[in-house]
Amino acid sequence: MVRLPPGGSATALFAAASLANALLLFLVQPMTAKALLPLFGGTAAVWTACMLFYQAALLVGYAYAHALRRLTPRAEAAVHLALLAAAAASLPPGLREGWAPEPGAGAPALLAALARAAGLPFLALAAGAPVLQRWYARAGAGRSEDPYFLYAASNLGSFGALLAYPFVVEPLWDLRTQGRLWSGAYAGVLALWCVCAWRTRAGRPAAAQAPGASGWVEGLRWAALAAVPSSLMLGVTTTITTDIAPVPLLWVAPLALYLATYVWAFSGRGPALTRWCAAVAPLAAMAWAFAGLFDLTTRPALLLHLGLLAVLAGALHGRLSGSRPPASRLSEYYLWAAAGGAAGGLFNGFLAPLAFSGIHEYGAAVAAALLLLPDSAMPARPPGEDPQPRWWRPSLVCAAAAALLCWLGDRLPWRGGFLDVLGAVYKVLVPAALAYHLARSPRAFRAALAAVVAVLALRSAAADRGAVVVRERDFYGVLTVKRDPAGRWMTLTHGNTIHGRQSLDPSRRGEPLTYFHRAGPAGAVFAALRSAQRGRPARVAVVGLGAGTLAAYALAGDELVFYELDPAVERMARAHFTFLADAEGRGASVRVAPGDARLTLAQEDGPRYDLLVVDAFSSDSIPVHLVTREALELYRSRLAPGGLLAFHVTNRHLRLARAFARQADAAGLAAARRRDGEPSADGALPSEWVVLSADPARLAPLAADGDWLGMRPTPRDPLWTDSYSSLLPLLR
Repeated sequence: MVRLPPGGSATALFAAASLANALLLFLVQPMTAKALLPLFGGTAAVWTACMLFYQAALLVGYAYAHALRRLTPRAEAAVHLALLAAAAASLPPGLREGWAPEPGAGAPALLAALARAAGLPFLALAAGAPVLQRWYARAGAGRSEDPYFLYAASNLGSFGALLAYPFVVEPLWDLRTQGRLWSGAYAGVLALWCVCAWRTRAGRPAAAQAPGASGWVEGLRWAALAAVPSSLMLGVTTTITTDIAPVPLLWVAPLALYLATYVWAFSGRGPALTRWCAAVAPLAAMAWAFAGLFDLTTRPALLLHLGLLAVLAGALHGRLSGSRPPASRLSEYYLWAAAGGAAGGLFNGFLAPLAFSGIHEYGAAVAAALLLLPDSAMPARPPGEDPQPRWWRPSLVCAAAAALLCWLGDRLPWRGGFLDVLGAVYKVLVPAALAYHLARSPRAFRAALAAVVAVLALRSAAADRGAVVVRERDFYGVLTVKRDPAGRWMTLTHGNTIHGRQSLDPSRRGEPLTYFHRAGPAGAVFAALRSAQRGRPARVAVVGLGAGTLAAYALAGDELVFYELDPAVERMARAHFTFLADAEGRGASVRVAPGDARLTLAQEDGPRYDLLVVDAFSSDSIPVHLVTREALELYRSRLAPGGLLAFHVTNRHLRLARAFARQADAAGLAAARRRDGEPSADGALPSEWVVLSADPARLAPLAADGDWLGMRPTPRDPLWTDSYSSLLPLLR
């Protein structure tokens, strides 16, 4: 809870205005990002780019608020109210009907679209926290000499908005209704601003800043304490949205937790909470590094990532709050903090993809956080200890120990169960104990522990170095081609999800493997297609290329079109796999259409396909905009009479088949589902597929198989549309 100091109606007024301003500010973020998601391929990078835009806009808003301090109170109020009124003229937030980016457009086009969609209203609201606090200080009511408690109220509003969006706003209203409601709420916030301006009409000028009070060193420290939690939050978000789904529910969870640590830090109980965070942060970082040696299931992995973010961000935000200056330097303080937050977003959004081939910015942020922890993170040493060593010596010793133990551990004969756990403990706890023993100062302890975490975080990247043929990172994620150490096959992965595999045995080179093997659901779908075609060539469309595995089913005379968003996928499929070339060698026509499948299909007049397969993974999930009611209508319009729609819905985290049960029922389509079993030594992987058709007779060959089951919707199954989708009913 945020406790308000005494001060009567003025305190309540400014607290309400701060909370409402922040509520709107953080509701518009997931709302606009969700609207833009389908236009940019449904990739997890959309949210990172959106966060970068909003952090940059927040920085501009704080710079504007800092510049306003030079005006008289009346002039400042007039200028800011004029900006708020001008922003109201651009509502509701969003893009014009029918707008779409150019094919292959990335982050620059997305940032420009965000500026058009919500740039001015966001900028006007972004200045709210420092301006309202300065006005409150001038009003002379309550604790005007220390208005920072309003920052806790502001962050409480931000936190509430981010929780409300996935659990209340998104399930209840579509995007158009959300925009109208947000515009109405903006009018109410504008009225609150007017009342606050009236309350400060007789306000006094801000106190003059003391000579020499400002300093680059202090400002850079504020910026660093804001930048590292920002980068850490984005690293956690990228990790969990790549593995599950790029949707508001998983966007806002890390951001809400990040903001909650701000609420803690600036609340009355902040020091006690943040000291606790600082005390457990080293243990949390070691637990995270330790868990990296295992393949955790969904729930423990989510708890681990979010728990690490909570304690590290809480400790650093506590240190940031504890170093805040007098109210006369309030806007300068917020400007440096906003610059740090934007720097963290810039690092993750632009610099890390250029510098790293994998998502290593997460580990870098953890190591940096350990270096910035307050001294309370170091256990107290008894007096009379040996002289303190240089801080870098323990870090070098511990990094070398961690690297050596990882190298030795992979070569010792322990395998399976308890022995694997014992080996991981050996690799983590020995260097951790060494860090504690060698450190004679908080700085040395943090440096040594950061070195251990850095080595363990990079271990997975080093472990498969010999197997990696090529790795590439772009706007859409990290693609890797690996050669099996045993020489059995070549594999394409996106993130940690397999997107295709081909045997290196010449006698089996053309066999489809992984989720597409002939004995599984994919083989049954193509067998049903051949049965219906009765020897005639088939026209097949596939949304998502991967390694091009489904081309293994193409016969002479067939026309096969792959719709692929990421240009790097086609380059890797043609350079390192032969499925496409082999199909062309058999006399099939194979084409790869670049760009988002929905946008490309909507622009095409023909042909009409006998089979349309949707296999568009974003790591472990299908982008939501490819499975909505409008998407289904588009696919049906591109099918020949009696054509089949097949969806590959394998997912560790979501029961995606349930969404299709409702879609099929609403559209009057027959539906069948089949789930495979266990992985096999010959490269086959378990999978789940759903097939829809307007003609139930076309599903008869599948029904005769015996492994395919009919589908009926339940009341909880969602009906997804372009403006309404919620993952909550589908979470495993």
